[in-house]
Amino acid sequence: MLIEIAKLTGKEKEIKKITEFGLCGVINWEDGLRRRIEILEGIEYKDILRVSEKYTLKKGVKEAVKMFKKNNFATAVITGGFDLQAKLVCKELGIDYLACNKLLFRSGKLFDVQVNVSVKDSWIHFFSDFCEAKITMAFGDGANDIPMVEAVNIGKILLPTDNIFEVSKHFFHPAQPFKSPLLRYF
Repeated sequence: MLIEIAKLTGKEKEIKKITEFGLCGVINWEDGLRRRIEILEGIEYKDILRVSEKYTLKKGVKEAVKMFKKNNFATAVITGGFDLQAKLVCKELGIDYLACNKLLFRSGKLFDVQVNVSVKDSWIHFFSDFCEAKITMAFGDGANDIPMVEAVNIGKILLPTDNIFEVSKHFFHPAQPFKSPLLRYF
C-alpha cells in the first residue's frame, strides 16, 4: 500500500526499494517501515483512504477463508500493513481477528505510524492461546514472516504466483475435513 501512496508524491521508487529490502531481510522491517513513513509524512488522510480502498486480494484468498470457516477454523490477519486497508479486507472476508499497524494523522495529514506488528510470531501465539487452537496455519510473503511461519503447525512463505486456496486445500478432504499436515507440500 505504501508504494501506491508514494505514487501520489513521485517517491514510489524510493519506497519500493526500502520495501523490497525489508521483505528480503536486508534491513530490519520496522526500521524500514518507519523510514518509509518519514518519507511520506504530510500526505492527506483523504488521499491515503482513497488508495486504501483500492486493493486486490491474493489469488485464492476468498476461497481459502471460506474453506477454513467451513472447517471451523478461526481466522486472523497478522499484517505489517495498516489499519485503513486491513479493516476493509477483514470485513470483506469475514476474518475473526486482526493485528496490524496504525497510520497516525495530525490535522488530516500523515505524521507517524503506531507499530503494533513487528513480531508476528508473538501474535500467532496470542491468537492461538486465545482461541485454544489445536492446529495453527500461517502464510507469509517475506523474510519478516519467517518467524511466524515457523511458529505454527503448518506454514508457507508464498510466491507472488501462488494461489492460497490451491496451497491450502491439500489439508482438507470432503470425507475428512482436516487431514494431518503433510509438510512435504511446504
